[in-house]
Amino acid sequence: MGAGREWLGGYFRPDYNDRSEQDILRSEVLDEFTDEIIDLYHAIKKEKDSFAELGIDFEEKAFYDILKALTIKYDFKYPEDKLLDLAENGYPPIDRDEVNKEIFEQAENFKKYQSVTSG
Repeated sequence: MGAGREWLGGYFRPDYNDRSEQDILRSEVLDEFTDEIIDLYHAIKKEKDSFAELGIDFEEKAFYDILKALTIKYDFKYPEDKLLDLAENGYPPIDRDEVNKEIFEQAENFKKYQSVTSG
């Protein structure tokens, strides 16, 4: 057996210090990837628990995040406490079935009163 090599049942394994440049690069990429995954895990965990810090539940936090994103997207300054208040009192938003029902009722009333006033 040569110096810097270890016999592993039929083949020689190079020592750590005898690695090729490609093996070193592969190792560095894996280390970076592992660090990014760990950072992502911690960020997700922090975000998952963030609703409790704000004193709202998970669904209200989702609504709050939407409101916050809209203020950023449209460069609209809105006080943080008002966003929280909207999230707490504005969730859940009216569902579509309720909105559609109201629209149809208004259309029927419009039709009904239009025929009364015109005929």
